[in-house]
Amino acid sequence: MASGVEPDEVVENEAGDTVVKPGAGLGSSFWWLWGSSSFSNLADGMAKIALPLIAVGVTDSPVLIAGLGVALTSPWLLFALLAGAVVDRVDRRRAMFVANTFRATLLLILALLFLLDLGSIWALYVVAFGIGTAETLYDTSAQSILPQVVGRQLLSRANARLHAAELTANQFIGPPLGGLLVAAGAAVSLAAPAALWVVAVGLLLLVCGSFRVNHNSGSTLRSDIAEGLRFLWRNQILRTFAIMVGVFNFASSATFTILVLHAVGPGSSLQLSEPGYALLLTSVAAGMLVGSLAAAWVEKRLGRFLSLAVALTGSTLIYAVLIFSANPLLIGAGFFAGGVAIALWNVIAVSLRQRITPDHLLGRINSSNRLLAWGTLPLGAAAGGVIAEYFGFQAVFVTMGLLTVAVLAGLGSITNKKIENAEREAAMPVQQQGASSGHVVLLGDSIFDNQAYVDGGPDVAQQLRQELPGDWSCTLLAVDGDRIADVVRQLRLLPPDTTHLVVSVGGNDALGFAPLLEEDAGTVTDALLILGKAQDRFAADYDAMIGAIAVKGLPTAVGTIYDTPPSAPGQRIIRTALALFNDSITRAAFQRGVSVIDLRLICNEDRDYANPIEPSVHGGQKIARAIAAFVLSNGKEQRSIVVAAEPQDQTAL
Repeated sequence: MASGVEPDEVVENEAGDTVVKPGAGLGSSFWWLWGSSSFSNLADGMAKIALPLIAVGVTDSPVLIAGLGVALTSPWLLFALLAGAVVDRVDRRRAMFVANTFRATLLLILALLFLLDLGSIWALYVVAFGIGTAETLYDTSAQSILPQVVGRQLLSRANARLHAAELTANQFIGPPLGGLLVAAGAAVSLAAPAALWVVAVGLLLLVCGSFRVNHNSGSTLRSDIAEGLRFLWRNQILRTFAIMVGVFNFASSATFTILVLHAVGPGSSLQLSEPGYALLLTSVAAGMLVGSLAAAWVEKRLGRFLSLAVALTGSTLIYAVLIFSANPLLIGAGFFAGGVAIALWNVIAVSLRQRITPDHLLGRINSSNRLLAWGTLPLGAAAGGVIAEYFGFQAVFVTMGLLTVAVLAGLGSITNKKIENAEREAAMPVQQQGASSGHVVLLGDSIFDNQAYVDGGPDVAQQLRQELPGDWSCTLLAVDGDRIADVVRQLRLLPPDTTHLVVSVGGNDALGFAPLLEEDAGTVTDALLILGKAQDRFAADYDAMIGAIAVKGLPTAVGTIYDTPPSAPGQRIIRTALALFNDSITRAAFQRGVSVIDLRLICNEDRDYANPIEPSVHGGQKIARAIAAFVLSNGKEQRSIVVAAEPQDQTAL
């Protein structure tokens, strides 16, 4: 399928995953993926035209026919974010395999139903919804797997070829072929795309390598989704592009929804026939095909920022020709040029998104972008209809043209330097990403809120600010005297830009059990049973707190309860009793993938204590350094770590 290219080399990356290292060309694995994608998109194009045509033969209700389109597209609104979280948990090639196998199976079952004269509009609805749901998983996986197949340096070339194949199969070949097959019978028109999806699955099996990324096994789907949305919102480039695409698609949907009324019929402005209108729309697709093939060349000649600016500017031609001309040939030329520009944007922007997003977040970021891009389409369609109804077609074209021009302002906050910095950070090992800035929030009790005990000296939060780089910030939400249950209240006050949580709590809860040490016990076993009941209560409270923290999806470390000063009376008894509660802390942390700062090893001198239970300035300094070591060295790794007295004293789990 692809001759004249260097073969792929299967290697292990730094995380120990099997990946494909490309040769001089895109490599055979890419071309197998390209072939699979081509057949999959051809099947998709055929199925999406066959389903409504078959429905017309089953019912003449406009509402039911329109509902079929809703069934096909609504899964993107319902399941896009969930699909992204799943894709970041599983092998992405396997997810594509499952999705296409599921789509093929659904169509074969539906074909059998129509062959037996058992088909109905409701069966079409179920299959359409199932195909749309599988599409969310397949498309998200397909965009997310590409950097693992070709590497980030070849993404523009790879995306250009994939985009061109997708357009050709999905828009040029698939729809007319699907329409022709419907004439041969519903069963044939359904079995044909099912067979193509089977071929796509077969080609996918030839893509070598493992495509599972590192993932925190202790996180929930909800926290994974929240983590992806936070990353998207905090990354200026990704956030800006997502908003720009959402606005552009809103304007495009508003325009093309009512364009048929402006263009078709003897009383319309353009007076086109139905075939003439189809040809007009084909000019956009033809332009997009040319733009896809030229995108890598344009990006290389102009650079990313200038290429994106040219693409956005060129896309406004679609609105300009509609505003200033009623000549179908001139409008077709403008549509073709606009299609070229749209494809340039798609290839370059998608490639950039793949380059600057860490692999373990790529599924969630791609699905979030798709949700924003598709979510504005129905809103735009509704707006276009309302504006046209009350103010006319020209009002739609002018309004949406101005809105598209306004999108250009979004590029004002993006520079080549910012793009290069984002790409450089994405290429770093996971533990170094984001080290240039962040916001640490301290939760818990007087271990952090120790200002009242240091005689005017700095508290732990002030000392941590000195340890962190200049672009980092620290917020103290811990309150002297608070217990485990109070942390939930503190969580409600989190600043929106929080990047890391550090919690030290439980000492006051343990103090509440101190009277147990005075109880009489006939045997050691009796004593252990008394303490065991206290441990169970403590563990239940602490686990509930960790659960509330885990929902936030932020890198988190918890502190153990430190022992009293080494020379304090009864230190051995206290240390032994606290071991039960510290066991509960470490168990809860490691089960959730949360890191531990072991204050028992950090505050191990008398001078670390201002009194038997609060840290001194000296102890606070050691605590601050341990927190900084966690945040700056390993704060974003998808695993638990233990931080002891010095930054180098860390154990990875």
